[in-house]
Amino acid sequence: MFEYPQLFTVANFFQINAGDALIEYDKTTATHTRTGYGAAYEVIRDVFENGEICESHVDATIIGKNVESVSAEAVTKDGKLTIFAINKTPRRVPFHLKFNGTSYDRPLAHRTLSFSEVNESKSFALNQPVLSVVNPREGIQDGVILLPPLSLNRFDKPPTK
Repeated sequence: MFEYPQLFTVANFFQINAGDALIEYDKTTATHTRTGYGAAYEVIRDVFENGEICESHVDATIIGKNVESVSAEAVTKDGKLTIFAINKTPRRVPFHLKFNGTSYDRPLAHRTLSFSEVNESKSFALNQPVLSVVNPREGIQDGVILLPPLSLNRFDKPPTK
């Protein structure tokens, strides 16, 4: 790479412009956009990279061969706890958080990347945030968190004011 930087530039251009599943290039507008895969990758990487996965357990309905309807992990990074959950169903799903057997009922900031159908092809500007804030009134029913259909969800402690 150091001896032939022009070769690296050509390879890098080809990757981004000719077949990267994470980024699309529109020749007519000469713009790059992030695909739904790219957006999901960004969310997952942001949660897990340089983090430590905590021991956790999920009880969920099996919807396919060894595929649970919901999967979730707790991650600590920089002294902060983040809960990451995926709803693989086309319906809102109740999500109960418990720590050491005790229900967690403190406020959490809930952000999501959701899809209307499994094959939906979303795109995002490269500088556009991919997670949408879930209004606490919409995201909770009878004190239980509801995961949006077909969604990646991130829960963090809200910033203190």
